[in-house]
Amino acid sequence: MRNHYIPRFIIKGFGERTNVFDIDKGVVMTDKRPKRIFYGKDVYTDELERISANDVDSPFCHLLEDKLESSNNITLSRKDLSLIKRYMAFSSVRIGGEERFFEMFRSYDNKIKRLLSMYEADDEKVGISALKSKKSLYEMEGSRRDIYMSILSAMCESEIPYYAFDDRIPKEVFAWAMSFQLSYVGIWDCPEGMEFILSDCPMHSEYETFYQLTGGISATKDSYLQYQIAHEKDEYKQYALFKILCANGPMYENLDFFPISKTRMLIAINPFFHLYFPHSFINPKGEDVFLNSPDVWPSALEQKMLFAPPTATYGTKGQYSEDDLFHYEKKVLLPSEVDYLNFIITGDSKSLMAFDKKDNVVDSVCFSLWAEANYRSVDFVGEELYKILLNLINQVKVSRLAPLVDFLRKDMGDKQIDGVSEKLEAMIKRFHADFREDPYVGWWISKNKEVLKINSAFGFIGDYDKRVAYFKALASKIPD
Repeated sequence: MRNHYIPRFIIKGFGERTNVFDIDKGVVMTDKRPKRIFYGKDVYTDELERISANDVDSPFCHLLEDKLESSNNITLSRKDLSLIKRYMAFSSVRIGGEERFFEMFRSYDNKIKRLLSMYEADDEKVGISALKSKKSLYEMEGSRRDIYMSILSAMCESEIPYYAFDDRIPKEVFAWAMSFQLSYVGIWDCPEGMEFILSDCPMHSEYETFYQLTGGISATKDSYLQYQIAHEKDEYKQYALFKILCANGPMYENLDFFPISKTRMLIAINPFFHLYFPHSFINPKGEDVFLNSPDVWPSALEQKMLFAPPTATYGTKGQYSEDDLFHYEKKVLLPSEVDYLNFIITGDSKSLMAFDKKDNVVDSVCFSLWAEANYRSVDFVGEELYKILLNLINQVKVSRLAPLVDFLRKDMGDKQIDGVSEKLEAMIKRFHADFREDPYVGWWISKNKEVLKINSAFGFIGDYDKRVAYFKALASKIPD
């Protein structure tokens, strides 16, 4: 049976007929219908195909047509947002097969512990019981395919909080799905004349710049939160910050994003970013309490207002209802931000990428080729400049994106792609900001010096003693 791992209603958002780049073959196929792409044979069982269509894809398709495709401001109910988050959680694991699924949840213990700590702080007995009593994915009985199909079915059949009661969902998947539940939803658009690229990877993530440079150290948000908790005297503010710190365990990325058309994407935003937009918490005394806006910025995206939460209209203050309304104003990305997000998309793509108009993606693809080549051009700290430049030229030539760039530029003649080097330089500058400017990272590393010994990304600073001195000096810049 033919199964679309990217739903056809999503593919149609990129054109009734699209251009498809086959990465492995290095060729572009034009004029492809949605039913002809992003599918596989017997990817799912017939039962899962029926359940996912009825419980997730069809309801989400109706929401897309009724509200999410609107060119005006959008109002969503809490019920709508619950469906969006379930669609996100299911989409994030619906592709790749059981082997990838089992691999992605290894080393998940720390994320589970963070979520458990949040439940314990709230005395949330259901969550505590679920995380302590649920089986691990690796303890479940049956073949890997049967387990995988069973979990996917369970994810479709109920809202994310109710995964706690479903024995088919192991603790790792419950913690993973809760990262979407704890996030808040954003809606971002392309500027005129630009488009997003559709990939065979349905979910993409933007990580902290520090995480990307160090190959996995997620310190920017954690260091700020840990410092504030350690120095905050108000007990309730400590509690509120601790909850955000715990939520930053299962969702340590800045955001997850899901293109739903060539000009719009849905975003699951880490709750940390809510701190930049003042809102009050009510303490046990009934008083409104405000947390300070962070003086650090973890994302390479420039516009902070992209992360602004929607305004809300509550039926009853202090009580949640499915009919609570959330109002979204149109948020448009800068061209450089579209290039950056498309760079992430192209990097995540496994075999196929699709797009509509050549002229609307050529800047992003050229930027992606040079950004990836630049990243791969340095083999070790201290390498001679001429070798780096030779590596850069070679990486451009052998890039898997090179055939796509040739196709996109075929009819451009001598016309040049403007600003690639400037965009690349600006991105690199933003990526290095935490190394140069974030005192909380300096404070955190000064307390966790072992990372300076084992991570080669710090080699540009010098030997171990110089690294310690560097981050100690950075920590001294924390404002009083």
